Amino acid sequence: MNYTVVKVMKSKGIAFLLTIFFGGFGLFYVSVTAGLVMGFLAPIVGFTILFKSNSSDALVTGLLLLFTYYITCFIWAIVGVSRQNRRIQEELDYYNSTNDQDSSTNNDNQVSYFSNDPTYSNEITTQRRGINIWLFVLVILSILGFLFYLYDSKTNSIKFDRITTVFTSHPTDKQEIKDQLEDIYANILNGSYSSSTIAGTSAKGLPFYNTPDMVVLMGMGFAPLAQALGTEINLSPTDIKVHDFNDSSNTAKLDYVLSYKSGKDSSSMKISMIVKKINGKWKFDATRIFGKHNNKGLSFGEESSKKHSNKTNKQNSNNTNNEASITDNDEQQSDDLNTNTFKINKEEYEDGGEKEYNNLYLFFQSGTISLIDNNSLKKRWTITNQSSDGEYDVFKLSNGDKIYKKAYDISLFQKEDNSTIHYNAQPAKNNLFL
Repeated sequence: MNYTVVKVMKSKGIAFLLTIFFGGFGLFYVSVTAGLVMGFLAPIVGFTILFKSNSSDALVTGLLLLFTYYITCFIWAIVGVSRQNRRIQEELDYYNSTNDQDSSTNNDNQVSYFSNDPTYSNEITTQRRGINIWLFVLVILSILGFLFYLYDSKTNSIKFDRITTVFTSHPTDKQEIKDQLEDIYANILNGSYSSSTIAGTSAKGLPFYNTPDMVVLMGMGFAPLAQALGTEINLSPTDIKVHDFNDSSNTAKLDYVLSYKSGKDSSSMKISMIVKKINGKWKFDATRIFGKHNNKGLSFGEESSKKHSNKTNKQNSNNTNNEASITDNDEQQSDDLNTNTFKINKEEYEDGGEKEYNNLYLFFQSGTISLIDNNSLKKRWTITNQSSDGEYDVFKLSNGDKIYKKAYDISLFQKEDNSTIHYNAQPAKNNLFL
């Protein structure tokens, strides 16, 4: 049985114009697969990336995605039409060499041929199915590879902003700043910036500028000190965004969220700062590394201070009468002072002798009182009973000694030799770690 197969050759010009006016939907002229992928799937992926990207990079990201989208559509249109026309021509040439052809029915836009080969239809169908399968596999592998590139093993999530780092400027600097920021908080926790480790190190050797307050704070080694007291602390910067690079001043803007956790207490705060490239290394604003900064010291934001204040009030509920005698000036400073943390300037003895200290601290914690000298635990007492004699809070200790406390007036009664040591104390600045 003889039959005629007529196939229309497609035009590259028409495919190009349809792509300009209709985008990916114009590729339905080329093939159904091209129209589905570029008309539906690609816009969904593009809008998802745009939505998840940094607001500061939204315009650049949008332009890059639009440019990439149309370039892909144009390439697919031209290649698709050329491939289909070439396949039709090859089929025609093959059957012209084996069969008689009536060329009078042909025109410029179509080709035809006669065939009495009963297996022809099956061969063409099998060939088309093979091409479609490989195209489908290629699309799936491309999507999987794209998702693998966006996957962040540290957070176990998809990071769509990674796509912008490929095209935007300073990708190496961005990654360097992010890595260095994470290292800074890790080093703070393990004591790398304590007084013993930075002794003899100038400010140039630290990853900070605006360093006076930071050098003092880190020199006291609050993080390893709190860990020595058994306080579990975790600091982690998340949602790190680096943007607005200025090549003339070697600066960039840094935004991130600092999460703080100590025991059951946790909080977070947004931090913004300017990072500067000094002598080839990125340095961070020391006055902003723990968030809010004021003339009285560094604090971990209002939310953390309120939580700490509420916790202190609960622990000292028996001391409300005594605290009523604190002066107005002391009450004004209460937001910045930790009434459970004291810096001991000197010990005064009953015989008139005294001993001065530069880095001695007394910590009143739940169930214990600790004395810390130069970041080392000098003595720790366990509180067996807490009461009030009408004037002082009295802490009875496990060894029989007693500590008397009224506001900042603190004395230690030693049962062994029936002697008393008076501490010349002042409240320590409220800090992140206690």
